[in-house]
Amino acid sequence: EGGLASGFDFLFRATGWNLGFSVIPFTSFDPYWKAFLAGTLNTLLLGATALTLATIIGIVVGGMRTSRNALTNLAGSTYVDIFRNIPMMLQLLLWYKLLGALPNSRTALHWGDWLYLTNRGIYLAAFNVTTPTAIAILALGLTAVVSALWIMVSRRISAGPGARLVRIGLIWLGGLAIAAILFRLGRIPETPLIDLPEARGLNIRGGLRLSPELLACIIALAVYGGAYIAEIVRSGFNAVDPGLVEAAKSLGLRNVSILWLIRLPLVLRAALPTLINQYVWLMKATTIGIAVGFADLFMVVSGSINQSGQAFEIIGIFVLVFLTINYSLSFVLNRVNRAIALKGTQLRTSGRSEAKQRLMPESFAELQRIYFGSPRQTLVTIILGVLVTWILVRLLNWAFLSAIWTADGREMCLTEGAGACWSVIAARWRLILFGLFPQAEHLRSALALGVLLLILALGAWPRMWSLRRLAIVWLGGFAAFFILMSGGVFGLAPVAVRDWGGLTLTLFIFVSVVALGMPLGLCLALLRRSKLSLVSRFVAVLIDVTRSLPLLALMYIAAIVLPFALPDWLQGEKLWRVIAAFALFYSCYQAEIFRSGFQSVPVGQEEAAKALGLGYVDRIWKVLLPQAFKITLPATVNQLVITFKEASLVTIIGFFEILASGAAAFGNPEWSFAYLEVYVFVGAVYFFFVTLISRFGLFLERRMHVA
Repeated sequence: EGGLASGFDFLFRATGWNLGFSVIPFTSFDPYWKAFLAGTLNTLLLGATALTLATIIGIVVGGMRTSRNALTNLAGSTYVDIFRNIPMMLQLLLWYKLLGALPNSRTALHWGDWLYLTNRGIYLAAFNVTTPTAIAILALGLTAVVSALWIMVSRRISAGPGARLVRIGLIWLGGLAIAAILFRLGRIPETPLIDLPEARGLNIRGGLRLSPELLACIIALAVYGGAYIAEIVRSGFNAVDPGLVEAAKSLGLRNVSILWLIRLPLVLRAALPTLINQYVWLMKATTIGIAVGFADLFMVVSGSINQSGQAFEIIGIFVLVFLTINYSLSFVLNRVNRAIALKGTQLRTSGRSEAKQRLMPESFAELQRIYFGSPRQTLVTIILGVLVTWILVRLLNWAFLSAIWTADGREMCLTEGAGACWSVIAARWRLILFGLFPQAEHLRSALALGVLLLILALGAWPRMWSLRRLAIVWLGGFAAFFILMSGGVFGLAPVAVRDWGGLTLTLFIFVSVVALGMPLGLCLALLRRSKLSLVSRFVAVLIDVTRSLPLLALMYIAAIVLPFALPDWLQGEKLWRVIAAFALFYSCYQAEIFRSGFQSVPVGQEEAAKALGLGYVDRIWKVLLPQAFKITLPATVNQLVITFKEASLVTIIGFFEILASGAAAFGNPEWSFAYLEVYVFVGAVYFFFVTLISRFGLFLERRMHVA
């Protein structure tokens, strides 16, 4: 139906298009199967690089958050609070614009002939070896690093620290020898040993080029993922029993030795289970590269569907590849976790709460202790103090003192020494907040936004927590919202769904996903606990497969592919299909959260409810669910925060939510220079709502603990 062909013969046809970046050589004459291979390798390169950098950032920032130096602790906390609470999609677009603002090839920033920074990417000196050889050497280096970590923390190796270091050294020497042999065999003949980039005319030739698209994706994934990993690492540091550190000090070990030989191995053991989930999530997040045109697997799949029309076959290939990548990553890391895990009480957690660091000490003795307690701490305090002061002064001057605020201040923004051009917000705020909604009807969109906020406020009010009251609030609120946004009744002009946009659309998507996904997640959790094995296994497979796929891919399938399989009368608006896919994705995560809560409730609670004659529904609603909800409240709030930020992904599907509206605000030549101010404003909006959700979660936790 719809003129679509079937089968996999298209895999051997020429694509007719090129990839902007490819690990392996690729031209428009190459077949589709090679395009999928190139996209997969690009995805693996992006994922491996971003995961490595995110881990390094996470370890450094997580260590800073556990520091006794208040300035160091503040720097780590500020990093986490900023980059974790702003959507990764917004960060990606901002980094891409900043990289595009670098000088052109003729005026490139460069350090000798080894490094060039341009708006077409970064050019590096590279060895003249074939692509397969380079991949083999990188894989060999990764294997050596993993092997070294294995030897350092594995409980299956009975050797002492010195013997372990000797084994690591031997592995590295052997790896260097093999790499030298591979380099010799794979070197491109009749070429110099090192290929240096060189400015020639209007371009730069030679060397290794890292495209702006790849760099923006790596930076966004690493910076965003590093904030989450930092919190995981911090929890790992806090889980290490202080007595172990004190015992090591009593044996005469220095702080560096204690860190590498005792604290980090124990932190890795404590944090690895949570890190595995974060790594799998980051690998799925590589699909956002399509937003800036990076040729990952998802972009290749999207282009192949548009060119070949083989929608279902290509989606099947994508699902199979991504499931293989994610399950392989989980399998390997879980095997590592089982191998290094200590048995019984060998890893004792401290059970202590994190000590709060005061930025302003109460006495001179405390000032000396927390800032100048040792020469190293004094050096850190001076360096961080100078750096923080410089950043705050520059930021204050840019954002406030030298900023331009008036709506007609565009010309003033272009003068030398001008700071932030908030004039773009004053001039384009309607477009940012309401998107494509007709300007004459913006009051309706503002009222609809107020209705959504009222729904959330009443739903968060504990006095409204009854099924009948919540049903009245949510059903009445959504009815009022649709009347205001769609019109066509009470004399209101009709407005098509495709014209909804801005903050109103972002909040509507979030509220709809939660309203649909929360009860669906509860149903899935209960079905997975069913005593009917067929039902529980089917639901388990559904949850595992859905969680293993990228959310963006599910949205794309719902928006683009699903209409090919549905009759016209069942398709509905694209927005409803995307919300349904988003809600399914959210419900699968929430189902696992609820299931963990149900498992944490003592079995005797349900048995006692049965003894009192309560039926199944009453046992769930009155006994098990309240306790499970209290147990899982932090995880539920965290999932709500993630869901609100992930609403920004719909901009790739073609919806004009607040991020896309912000991009349109500086998308004309008049305001094209003011992209940073617009993204900062949109980021502040997201930060506000994320903080609001988080604070409400803390309020509920305190209220329930008191109760």
